[in-house]
Amino acid sequence: MFAVVTARNNNNKIAKLNIEDILAIQQLYGIKNLKPTTTTTQPPPTTEITTNTPTYIDLCTLQYVDTVLVLHHRIFITYQRYVWSIDINDAKYDGPHVLNSYMDFLPDNFSLSAAYQRPSGELVLFIHDIIYMVEYPSFKLKEGWPKRLSSLGFPPNIFINTVVNTNRGQTYVIFNNNDVAQIDECNMSVRSYHSQATLRFGRINNLPILRLETSTARLSMSKSTVLNIFNLEYYVNRLISSLTAMTDNVDKKFSRLLAIASTVTKSANMLEMMYDDESFDRNNILDCELIALVFGEH
Repeated sequence: MFAVVTARNNNNKIAKLNIEDILAIQQLYGIKNLKPTTTTTQPPPTTEITTNTPTYIDLCTLQYVDTVLVLHHRIFITYQRYVWSIDINDAKYDGPHVLNSYMDFLPDNFSLSAAYQRPSGELVLFIHDIIYMVEYPSFKLKEGWPKRLSSLGFPPNIFINTVVNTNRGQTYVIFNNNDVAQIDECNMSVRSYHSQATLRFGRINNLPILRLETSTARLSMSKSTVLNIFNLEYYVNRLISSLTAMTDNVDKKFSRLLAIASTVTKSANMLEMMYDDESFDRNNILDCELIALVFGEH
């Protein structure tokens, strides 16, 4: 559509627009209200500042997002100051929710550069050159935060692309597109810098893959592998909980065996006293393994 429309017939001074032009104009300027209006006396006008932020954004219509965070078997996606929550199992999502509603210490208008969860449970949010550490699930700002990137040892005037937290508790920050820094989670500072890395998305024989490349190594994962890693998070947490309970049981049994050993005056009688103690169970593999590994009985 041109800015000026002239009528082809000079006798007709009214130019007729087609439906596409009419809809385009209505989208830009709104639909004209044909109903009569009533004039009333209004108080003195006040200045009102409006924003262009929409009240609702459909996640499926976005061409890009800011961050993706996997947290307790859910995927959290952010765009500007909005966040959506997706259930990994049924792929349903809700939102958008306004991040400022949960964390009122964040600026009014912002976009997350990166986000991750520390091994200790806190959330770390990167907004431009500021880092926020947030308690989870209370969403309270940790004392002493926020901090600037320079206070953690990053060089000045950098752009954070993303942050990767591995299953071993190692945190890597990718900045300026292909530079990598490892974060020391004990004192929250840059531990070391690594060779340049590149994250690529592609296909091999029509199979979607994600590939991380450095000058010395290349790691490729298929889409199904990445999704399986997300799905396994729940089972890994269950396994850790079970092992934690088992470790407590082992500690109790080991302490009991040490207590028995401390009462024995002759080492030759030690194993016999352990076998005869009422706390020892010959049918329990933990008891037998402790005797074999610690006290040398096979």
